[in-house]
Amino acid sequence: MAGRIGHAATLAPTSPWQLVWQRFFRRYPQDNTPLTIAHQRIYILPSRRGWVFIGSLLIMLIASMNYAINLGFALCFLLSGMLASSLLATYRNLAGLTLEKLDAGNAYVGEALLYRVTFCNPHARPRPGIKVTTATGEADIITLEPRSHTDAEIAVITRQRGWQALGRLTLSTDYPLGLWYSWSYVHIPCKGLVYPAPEPNAPPIPVGRVSDNGDAEQSPRHGEEEFYGLKPYQTGEPLSRIAWKAAARGQGWHSKAFVRERGRLKYRFSLEDARDIPGDEGKLSRLTTWVLAAHREGLDYAVALPGFQSAVRCGAHHRDAILEKLAIFGLDDDH
Repeated sequence: MAGRIGHAATLAPTSPWQLVWQRFFRRYPQDNTPLTIAHQRIYILPSRRGWVFIGSLLIMLIASMNYAINLGFALCFLLSGMLASSLLATYRNLAGLTLEKLDAGNAYVGEALLYRVTFCNPHARPRPGIKVTTATGEADIITLEPRSHTDAEIAVITRQRGWQALGRLTLSTDYPLGLWYSWSYVHIPCKGLVYPAPEPNAPPIPVGRVSDNGDAEQSPRHGEEEFYGLKPYQTGEPLSRIAWKAAARGQGWHSKAFVRERGRLKYRFSLEDARDIPGDEGKLSRLTTWVLAAHREGLDYAVALPGFQSAVRCGAHHRDAILEKLAIFGLDDDH
């Protein structure tokens, strides 16, 4: 499921100082795609190497004046012209660049959330060394060939579930000589969804069979026809019912449960099924594990959360809808 691409943010600057702040630093997500980097959005200053170069030119000029060295004057003016021409080349490397679209992926907590930025170079000259950087430091460097489209991919490590905004992007370059540093700010509303991390070594899917009308059966009938899950082992149960493979994997002691076949089996998961875990985050991680396992096995299942009850279904669309509910449970949707 793709992340959200929003429109202009509601947190618009109101005071004159906020308007100035937005004009120069793009703190609010008010840009929209496609966006062309025009001259009024481009800033340029000498780089560290450029300041050293300028200082060297000043020393060369002073020495040439003191000792009347004509060759020194010629070399100083030649290098100054190269400095001026490189300024124009650095500026043109960003000017006219078009940001066409911005897409966000999905990830689980602890994984990298991938954002993809698509650029277009509408001109006949290449644009090497374009660096795309987030406010937190993640970056990608791309080269745009003439009249082509190129994607920059930015991976942001996630630390909490919910919607995660990309924030402001900085497009920068020091091409061709590294004497000038040119940059532009872009702030487009875009956010990806971070799911709860699946629980490692989670117990098997609980025996929570749901009848055809969606209600959980209180006492499923055991028989010999149909295996439908595992349940916690009770003292006195036959050894033939023990799930030895689950015990060998370190998942605890469970016994096999059977039911007489009466159509397709359906399952229902809720926070109550993970009551042995303290805190909602651990419970949501276990439900995430069970949802992924049920999807892999092609089971019909439902998830019940406070204030939410899903339909009993299967398939990728159902899985994504459930994972989104688990991701934003207890959070503001705009988190």
